[in-house]
Amino acid sequence: MGGRYSSPLSGKQRRYLRGCTAAMMKNFLPYYQRQLATAFLRQVSEELDLQGKLALQLLQSKTQRAPHVTLYDGLLSQYDEDSQRWKENYFVLLGDSTLEWFESKEALGKGCEPRGSTALSGYLLLTSLSEYTKLVSSLCQGFAGGCSQQGWNTLTDPPGEFLFFLYHPFRRHFCFCTNSAESQQIWKSALQDGIRYHSTELQRRGSFEAEAFLEAVRFYRQERGSYRTGDLLLGVEPEFLQEAYTLILSQVSSEFKVFQREKEKLQIQLEKKIRPDLDQMLTLKDQIARKLQATVQSPAESCCCQGVEPDLDCVMEELMRPISSGAEMVRSLFAQRVDEMVRTVRNSPIAVLQKELLTLGRTSWMPEIMQPCYEKADVYKESLQGLERFGFHSVTSLVLGAQNLMQQLMQNSIYTFQQLSEQRLSQATNRNQVIQMLENVKDRVLKKFDYDSSSTRKQFAQEWLVQIFLPFLLKHLESRCKLELPKYESYVFADFSGIINVENIYEEMVLAVLLKAISKALKEASGRNKHNLYSDSFFCVLESVDNLLHEATARELSEIRMGALSSNSALDTVNFPTCQVNKSASGEKIW
Repeated sequence: MGGRYSSPLSGKQRRYLRGCTAAMMKNFLPYYQRQLATAFLRQVSEELDLQGKLALQLLQSKTQRAPHVTLYDGLLSQYDEDSQRWKENYFVLLGDSTLEWFESKEALGKGCEPRGSTALSGYLLLTSLSEYTKLVSSLCQGFAGGCSQQGWNTLTDPPGEFLFFLYHPFRRHFCFCTNSAESQQIWKSALQDGIRYHSTELQRRGSFEAEAFLEAVRFYRQERGSYRTGDLLLGVEPEFLQEAYTLILSQVSSEFKVFQREKEKLQIQLEKKIRPDLDQMLTLKDQIARKLQATVQSPAESCCCQGVEPDLDCVMEELMRPISSGAEMVRSLFAQRVDEMVRTVRNSPIAVLQKELLTLGRTSWMPEIMQPCYEKADVYKESLQGLERFGFHSVTSLVLGAQNLMQQLMQNSIYTFQQLSEQRLSQATNRNQVIQMLENVKDRVLKKFDYDSSSTRKQFAQEWLVQIFLPFLLKHLESRCKLELPKYESYVFADFSGIINVENIYEEMVLAVLLKAISKALKEASGRNKHNLYSDSFFCVLESVDNLLHEATARELSEIRMGALSSNSALDTVNFPTCQVNKSASGEKIW
């Protein structure tokens, strides 16, 4: 800002970057192909291992945001880098977290093309001018011209009092201004939610293809000596960042579209190859693992004992505290929203209930309501800085992952409440019965929430402890173990060579050692009843309690019908249809 951090590329520069990008993709895609086979083999084997799946109590909502629905829109003053002055544009945040801007609201209404658009992935939202200028000045160091004072002077004389910024190291920046703190806060919440949603799309997808891609990136980097984890952004650091980023992104996207067609053929081949020979493949993996054990097991256990376990409890505590605070706030917010709905139903015509249930269903997608929960995860930005000594630099990804967990807990709780309410309410005959049923369903959902919160928080801690410590272990074991792997390649049958990978087996063995230490730490934390973590045996207890609750509710309803409980308040005539949602082409529900 204040100096142009992006300049047009010459033809020679474009050819050079295209060549570098093509070479990088050519080197990377074989890693992706190998990890696709490994991930698919793992998925097929897990289909048969039902015990390995996380058992949850809440119904799992598959609701998706409609990509083209408007989440938030309005006029904003925006700093224009070309003219170096402020101008108004009409901004629209879409359901897929794309930010578009138009000349005016009228232009949007007429169906005009937007002046521009950007996906929010990888952006950092700031409300401090000094923090923003510090980041930009750091970005401009060593660049010809640096940052001009004239641009800063214009920026420090905005048309309104409340500033906020979207910063990205390789893409255009956005400097906004509003006239009220309320407007600033609403936009801040909406944009932050968009950044979270778009930045974690791959992680939220949960498919073996996404897992394979993330693993391929990790193996690709490790092969080049980089074991550190970080908030990876696509791009390099040439002087003309925006132009180079756009060119590289365009070419990579094109290469991936071509590979997508090849990937679909590869998946069909993997299906035909893996499913009939699954037992043989898993047996061969076990045999190779046993042969590797003498080389890997003892060094891995020693490294884990000396380098990881002394810090494990401390790091786990730092991971659990913010996510537990956030989950507790989600629980309170859910109960508060249901209580507000019950009060509305108590004092309004009963026909308003269906509308209230639908409004409740949108809570998890309302960033201004969820923001206080999400802010609990911001503590990680300070509390986990010391983990850089383990090569961990993924704090932003961790924060977004914690916020995703909170959003999913709220979404599942409300979805469960809606489904259970609709099952019970069709049997109610008066207002008091409706109120009592809603209260009973709320209590039942809260019990399910407590179990799921414990299970998912333990899983969250386990996954991030692995991300923190596994690269550290692999780096320290490289000279002692990894260099020995080539001599085990001969044990892989020729027919299975594209599916069974010795390096993957080696990493799974190291991971097993780490998971044993993590599981022990989590079990001890559960035993101390710290952070409201339930032991695994609690699932059986909860099932029994849930069945008793269901029976008690049925008995109560029977008593009400028999007249044991009377009410003077007649129930208005009303139907309770299923909550109205649309379905995408894939069958997933979208609001």
